[in-house]
Amino acid sequence: MIMKMIDCGLLECFTNLLDTEDPRIPALVMTGFENMLKSEPWMVNCNQICVINPVLVELEKKDGRSKLEKLTWHSDPKVQRQAQELLEKLFEN
Repeated sequence: MIMKMIDCGLLECFTNLLDTEDPRIPALVMTGFENMLKSEPWMVNCNQICVINPVLVELEKKDGRSKLEKLTWHSDPKVQRQAQELLEKLFEN
């Protein structure tokens, strides 16, 4: 199900919304990313082969990482904290 939504452009829409000034929007989008990550077992080890997480791939393509990094400097401390935690979950393995 998540892959179908990714194929339809959901992550592009989500990453575009990360630039919104209203702190509720990026917070909601980051919660959506977190829910996507929880919904599928992305990192599966099958005979030493690791399946790549498509959410991470698309986030990189759509400049999502740099947008999340910018949010760590947002005026709202809750948004800052959520962005930092999401970056750690996504990119610091």
